[in-house]
Amino acid sequence: MGMVLMALTCLVSLLFLSLTTSTQHLQLSSKLERRARARDAAKSMLHAAIAELSKDDTFGLSRPGAVLRLGEDTLGEGCSAVLSFDPLLAKDAGARFSTNNLQNDSSVEGDARVVPRRACQLVAVGRCFNEGVQLETLFLQPPFPTGCASKGPITFRSVQHLGAAARPPSETTVDSRQ
Repeated sequence: MGMVLMALTCLVSLLFLSLTTSTQHLQLSSKLERRARARDAAKSMLHAAIAELSKDDTFGLSRPGAVLRLGEDTLGEGCSAVLSFDPLLAKDAGARFSTNNLQNDSSVEGDARVVPRRACQLVAVGRCFNEGVQLETLFLQPPFPTGCASKGPITFRSVQHLGAAARPPSETTVDSRQ
């Protein structure tokens, strides 16, 4: 009789341990899923802000209350994202504010960070249910306004090399397939 009770006690203990472990695993995997979705929401917000700045590099300057929001209709149920250039609106969203310094030739003080010249500090917060992730990036526009792409060779005539020793104008062929 003692062996049966001991075996039954061990069986119940193993069952309880298995149930507890399964529940904790389910909770942890759900939390990680919500956190990953919140990170994706914040990344989407950063991409949306970069798209706005690519269209208008004064975005966030001319309208101090400029704020970008993505909601459940875009990100899915329970998820949202926000990015603001206004300190009060950013504080209400539980984030640091973004700073547009694309027009200046000197560094400026942003929110807890110095923003370099000709750069924009973007801070986005993504939330999914009760999980939140804050991401930050510096957006820099290249100093050249246009670029060139080709599938075949390109021939440049009268090329001037800036920042190098002076050379006479030459003809240069660049093969873009290399």
